[in-house]
Amino acid sequence: MRSSTWLLGLGTVGLMTFAHADVDLRYDRSAVSPILHALEVQAAGTDEDRLIEPTSPILGPLWVASLKADRRTPPEIIAAIKAENPTWERDLRISMVAYFDTLQPGLDAYCAATEHTTAPPDGGEWTEVEQAAIPLQVLKPLHADYLTHLQEIEALVRGGTLDDAALVERSNAAAAKFQTARNTCSVVRKLQGLEGTGAVFLGGSLMDLNDRVSSPEAPYPRLQFAINGFTQYVYQQLIAYPKLEQLLSDTLAAETEWVRNEDQGQAQPLFTAFMRDRLLARGYSGRSILLALSYSTRNMASIDTQYGIDLNRALLLEAYFWQFRNIRTALNGHHLSRIYANHVFSQDPGVYHYMTAGLLSCEVYDGGHSLGSALLMGYLSKLAYKAHKLLAYINKFEDEQTHNPFKVWKYAKQVAKEQGFSTGLEAGKYGGQGGLEMCLRSDKIVRDRMRESIDAELASLPVGHAGDARRGELERQRARLPLLRNLNRD
Repeated sequence: MRSSTWLLGLGTVGLMTFAHADVDLRYDRSAVSPILHALEVQAAGTDEDRLIEPTSPILGPLWVASLKADRRTPPEIIAAIKAENPTWERDLRISMVAYFDTLQPGLDAYCAATEHTTAPPDGGEWTEVEQAAIPLQVLKPLHADYLTHLQEIEALVRGGTLDDAALVERSNAAAAKFQTARNTCSVVRKLQGLEGTGAVFLGGSLMDLNDRVSSPEAPYPRLQFAINGFTQYVYQQLIAYPKLEQLLSDTLAAETEWVRNEDQGQAQPLFTAFMRDRLLARGYSGRSILLALSYSTRNMASIDTQYGIDLNRALLLEAYFWQFRNIRTALNGHHLSRIYANHVFSQDPGVYHYMTAGLLSCEVYDGGHSLGSALLMGYLSKLAYKAHKLLAYINKFEDEQTHNPFKVWKYAKQVAKEQGFSTGLEAGKYGGQGGLEMCLRSDKIVRDRMRESIDAELASLPVGHAGDARRGELERQRARLPLLRNLNRD
């Protein structure tokens, strides 16, 4: 077992500085298999904290250690995996079934409850191996069940009872069942009830669009959060994106270049402006750029049910995530004042929250709504998130401490400050503005190209009656250009 080596690869690393000398960078089954690792742990009679890997429960700790330590590009890493480990897909599908079958009862119980808290059962603090990872208090009590499920499914596969086709079907079904339960959970229904109230004032189509893009879901098993949002929409859109590998590669190259330039003291635009200009110049739409940045600036990959949608693309996203994570660490640690092009924040609102507000505003505008509605929804999305988070703490305080309104109000003000409530609202406002500006620029680029094409054809038409019909049609197309929407697709 590689316990002494893989732990070295799970520490925090800086931009492009990896402890690869201490980590066995092999991807053959004996080096990375979550199944073999778990069975070795069981045979040794130990109970490691990361038997179910809190940062990536499907891949497991050995895969994560190698991905974090590997200096190669993600496509090179994927190629090495497929060359060295012909059974990698089977292993991950076994891991999927074991993980989802283990956690499904806990998710069902969470969603059946009427009250929820973001505090651990013992009233202390969540134990996270990294920011936004699944807390150990959630996973460790499930280790025995996980091993049981793992042994059962592995025995079925090894014995031939479950062939590859049946394993694909079963693993995808387990992932879909788990995600459906998240999407229809009681905490989501409560939020959707509030959206129903909002629909009275803002209109049903606008709130339906907001619900689709923000994609609220139960936070289980990441119970340190009141609710999750945007994750499923961003991943669904990226997995379906035809040029995903190129988009991720270009985004990583641009982010790496910006950080390197900053470290060398070179004059350049602020991060969000640099990324906008560089990727627009590469031919991407504003929407695609916002999707990529909403992924690259995440605190944690949180990829699990995505393996049931497209195993290969989910693995590609995880391979890219750990390289993006190093850049995000550099941004927050050394370049915080140089990130946002359209506002100076008193404290960091989180690049991810800024980007997802921009994505929502862009989607609302592309959906045919006004500029004002687009900006409003970016703001309201963060207001709802922050209010939901704040109310969870207030309810806990009322239950444990007092029902005195003055004390509750005093506590609410204190928690709101600690949670960066006002900064979160600013992220909604200025993130929405930044994202909408990006998509409007993208629209203009497309319109200008269409106008140039129309003008070129108009200039080529023969003089006289022969070209009159086509000329009239082209002139009508040209006149309609400012009215065109939904151009943010590439």
